[in-house]
Amino acid sequence: MRLVPRASNETEWQVRLLRHMSDIHMRRADWQGAAELYEQIVTRVPEDERARLNLIDLYYKLGRIKEADTETVTLSDYYRARGEDERALALLEEAVRLQPRQMPLRARMARAYIDAGMRDKAIHELDTLGELQLDSGLRKQAMATVQFIISLNPEDADAYRQLLAQL
Repeated sequence: MRLVPRASNETEWQVRLLRHMSDIHMRRADWQGAAELYEQIVTRVPEDERARLNLIDLYYKLGRIKEADTETVTLSDYYRARGEDERALALLEEAVRLQPRQMPLRARMARAYIDAGMRDKAIHELDTLGELQLDSGLRKQAMATVQFIISLNPEDADAYRQLLAQL
């Protein structure tokens, strides 16, 4: 790292070296070491989607759920601020793919779909969220999720009403 300042594009070389070092930590399953390096990359290049996605995944592996959610929101908001709504959606979809059982991500994904006018996809995410909540013993939250689904007027609203009555 001490030789990097002599390079023509200092930040680019720092990031390249940090990325290589983080790959080594990942291969060794040293999640904490890799996370620290990805944090340095994100500090130098805040818009680096790949680094943020890796950092989000590492935070989940380390049980740092709140930090993972914060990183996801930060990058998603960055894309939306630049008018790149599709990219923000893709980021959330990738985060959900990496961590399908994370309820905050599912809720955020559903909200993003609603904001984008994608009601059917939002309902699907909310349905999955409700199942996760039930599996986790979060009955009241699941009931609220089902009520929200009903408020979106899904095609099978009666089935959701029946489910709500059973809960």
